[in-house]
Amino acid sequence: MNLIAAGSLTPNKNVAAALEVIAELVRRGKQPTLHIVGEGNQSEALVQKVDELELGAHVVFHGYSDQLPRHFASCTAQLFTSTNEGQALVILEAQAQGCIPVSFDINFGPSDSITDGHNGFLVPHGDIQAMADRVQSLMDDPTLAAELSENARNFASEYQSRDLVSRWEETLSLTKMLKNLGAKNRVPHFEAKLRGVDFLDGQRLHVRVEHQAQLEELPEKAIFELVFINRRSNEEIASVAASSVDEQLAVFDLEQALLGETQEQDAAVDMSLRLRIGKAMELKRLGLPESKILPYFTKHKNLSFNRRG
Repeated sequence: MNLIAAGSLTPNKNVAAALEVIAELVRRGKQPTLHIVGEGNQSEALVQKVDELELGAHVVFHGYSDQLPRHFASCTAQLFTSTNEGQALVILEAQAQGCIPVSFDINFGPSDSITDGHNGFLVPHGDIQAMADRVQSLMDDPTLAAELSENARNFASEYQSRDLVSRWEETLSLTKMLKNLGAKNRVPHFEAKLRGVDFLDGQRLHVRVEHQAQLEELPEKAIFELVFINRRSNEEIASVAASSVDEQLAVFDLEQALLGETQEQDAAVDMSLRLRIGKAMELKRLGLPESKILPYFTKHKNLSFNRRG
């Protein structure tokens, strides 16, 4: 059976977990082939992992491709192993071609497109055995695979129709908002002031950012995102949507895998707050509130303060 993992090869996409699923299926005597479509800073590490797991006969690296629909159409199922995701459009792309998504059930994204057991499968985050079980059920039961494939295709078609209506409603909402705001200000005023960082379990960060936006002016689809940008290349490395927003703060939960994705030797990474409203967006550097006391960490990871002015 042909399977696919498509997207940027970065820690956040966690394609290494898809390789673990393939290794488990091979241990069970199955003969899957995983097609990896995409590029990224984890490419070399993934090639090494294929060698370590002795999966050379079961994995094909295609690199970047602008022919994703063709790849999806040639595969029975998609392994979606991301650790953090916004709206997972790649799942809809797969479903549109009848490719059945088998996904970790992470916050945001997959559960919007997948009804477990109907047009795909959702398994607990990180559960390799459960994902292998679902893929094996498709391998062992062609009738089930055909049924889920058809359901996936139908869902994608219906979603696209609903999305057209949704976009039209969003356009009307944005038009009304822009009339109130004026043509020169497509995104309402907001700020980006760091209010606190909690270190959780040594694996996660809980970041609180003061936005000062008037929430009543924002449409329902407005999204606050924390954005990581490589200072040297000015390229966006990663972004994460706020886990909660109230009248004062946007709160972000950053996993270790996402933080690892932003690391590049000898390259500074800048953090910004982005407010996205449909296709309109604005980015502001994340700063500190006005203060004469500035905290910093020493090379020994100790907390110190500088006074200014």
